[in-house]
Parts: sequence; structure tokens; C-alpha cells
Amino acid sequence: MRNAKRRKENGITLIEINHSKMAFSFFNLLFIDPEMNQKDTVLKHEMVHIKQKHSIDILFFD
Repeated sequence: MRNAKRRKENGITLIEINHSKMAFSFFNLLFIDPEMNQKDTVLKHEMVHIKQKHSIDILFFD
């Protein structure tokens, strides 16, 4: 994560994880492989998790 490329968009920090083929969010951090298939669709999906504060649900139930 320390060496990852980051950028902020609309209050959300996008962190690129090269060669991971993964995407996930935690609070206002969105981790994504920049070469991921269907990246736009995945970004929209993760943005919903961020807006609905899904991370709080995960912490509460764990």
C-alpha cells in the first residue's frame, strides 16, 4: 500500500493495487487493480458500499 499510486476523487481515495485482480473498499478508501476487467462497473459497485457506509456494518457484525 505504501508504494501504490493514489488519487482523490470526490472525497474518496483511490489506491491502485497492480496485478491483484481485486477491488474492495474500507470507509473512504477504494483499492482496485487498474487493469481489472469491467473496472467501471466494479468502481460503481464499490462506490455504493462507500456511500452506504458498509464498512461500519462489517465492523459491527465482526
